[in-house]
Amino acid sequence: FTALAVAIGGQSELVSPYIQNIGSEEQKKYWLPKMVSGDVVSAIAMTEANAGSDLQAIRTQAILKDEHYVVDGSKTF
Repeated sequence: FTALAVAIGGQSELVSPYIQNIGSEEQKKYWLPKMVSGDVVSAIAMTEANAGSDLQAIRTQAILKDEHYVVDGSKTF
């Protein structure tokens, strides 16, 4: 049950505020209802070789290519 609580807390306390505060209206309409209904589970990656947990210094990107995302960057874990 601890893992589930952490997952829910991460989504509701970390990810959704980013979408609510800096997301476009299109992103809010698309992602927030799916997060609330449980259709998607979100996560945030907070470690990078040159950034640690400094989110503003993170340079990794997820780039949509065809129908899939390609992650470009490096992680420390």
